[in-house]
Amino acid sequence: MPPLPLSLLSPNQKASVISVSGGRGLVKRLNDMGFGPGAEVMVLNRAMSGPLMVMIRGTRVAIGRGLATKIMVNPE
Repeated sequence: MPPLPLSLLSPNQKASVISVSGGRGLVKRLNDMGFGPGAEVMVLNRAMSGPLMVMIRGTRVAIGRGLATKIMVNPE
């Protein structure tokens, strides 16, 4: 399966982070939150609007859709 933006994963679907695109500040902030290459992430809730709720490194994180489109993942 080709890489997808995190925002397109279905609820309860697991994936591994491939890359994060954006400026240095954004990439650093997302890496600090655990969204570095190789990290396993699972979408917990994906409503039609509003943020996505994801589980990364044992922590629930709400992330906006704009940021989620900048995180490329490889679905399992």
